[in-house]
Amino acid sequence: MAMVRAETFRNLFLLYFLDKAGPKVYGRLRLQKMVFLCEGAFKKLRPFTFKRHHYGPYSQELADALKLLLATGWVQSGQLSERVNYYQANCDRRLIPQSSWADGLDEYIQQIKQELTEKLKEEAYQRPEMKSAKKEQVLIKANLAETISVPELSQEDVEEIEISFRPEFSLVIHHALETPVKKTDWRKQLDSWL
Repeated sequence: MAMVRAETFRNLFLLYFLDKAGPKVYGRLRLQKMVFLCEGAFKKLRPFTFKRHHYGPYSQELADALKLLLATGWVQSGQLSERVNYYQANCDRRLIPQSSWADGLDEYIQQIKQELTEKLKEEAYQRPEMKSAKKEQVLIKANLAETISVPELSQEDVEEIEISFRPEFSLVIHHALETPVKKTDWRKQLDSWL
């Protein structure tokens, strides 16, 4: 059983969500609303804080996690149209936690992934916390502890995942692919580049 930092858990949660809602999730606004609705339905675990924003519920933490996962290659993106991108998990599914915190979440994700964006928007606006909120008011507060138990990952898995979530790791890997590395311990080589 491994313990992960809250930031790492957010990234793992987003990977889990994208994997279950996939194969692709179309648009950042749709992704924001889908995760908001999931957090509203599952009070047990709320990795992201959402505020009322111009286009409904918005989480800067979610936007930051998506940017990080795109930058590090865990999520890939493509353009569906001039204004809409799609996002999909791009990783080994064994690294995505499937723990007891996800009980019931899969079914809910399957239910809302079929809904049209306008219906999601309407559903989000019907939430009691959304109806009375003013712009930038917190709608849902994240409730993660500093570290979260993830039983299906080893501590070694967590260490490797946390390293790979660092943007500079992508630069190091890119550098490593361009520079021949002799048979040495890759961790020593990584430390020397950082």
